[in-house]
Amino acid sequence: MKHALIIGGTGMLAGVTIWLNETGYFTTVLARNQERFSQLVKQLPSRHQFISLDYKHTGDLKNKLWDTINNNGKIDLVIAWIHLDAPEAIPTILSVIAQNQKENFQFFHIKGSSYRLKIGINPFHLPENCVYHDVQLGFKLEGNRARWLTHEEICAGVITAIQTGKDHTIVGQLEPWEMQP
Repeated sequence: MKHALIIGGTGMLAGVTIWLNETGYFTTVLARNQERFSQLVKQLPSRHQFISLDYKHTGDLKNKLWDTINNNGKIDLVIAWIHLDAPEAIPTILSVIAQNQKENFQFFHIKGSSYRLKIGINPFHLPENCVYHDVQLGFKLEGNRARWLTHEEICAGVITAIQTGKDHTIVGQLEPWEMQP
């Protein structure tokens, strides 16, 4: 069974967590909110694990990742929605996974619209066995008004990114920037 690690998989990316689980992945969800995970679990048909953790605590993050790999096997896929106020979280995740397996793993970095000037740029050192993909979230224009993407639109875009395996995916649109909500 393939193993997916989803960071932020109980909120905006809950639909991605459900989809991965339905397609046969063992899903490890790392999030702070146990209550939202309890609601999500009702929709997960098969094997899953919840890690209650604030990814800003790098030492705890490292230990929990080691534990999940030791208990559930190598990680094939990472979906990461990580805020910019945790600069060590992604390097820690990449390092722990790379140290624990020789096989390649897919890393889908979900980026908010604040990354708009850094499209396609990866600010992290990538291990040789990491295949990096960025997913840039934008907005939707409806007539002469703009709105942020819904959770369903975000999940559909992330799922498409996983299915196509492109290096870079834009969900919604980024231009015209002055129209953003």
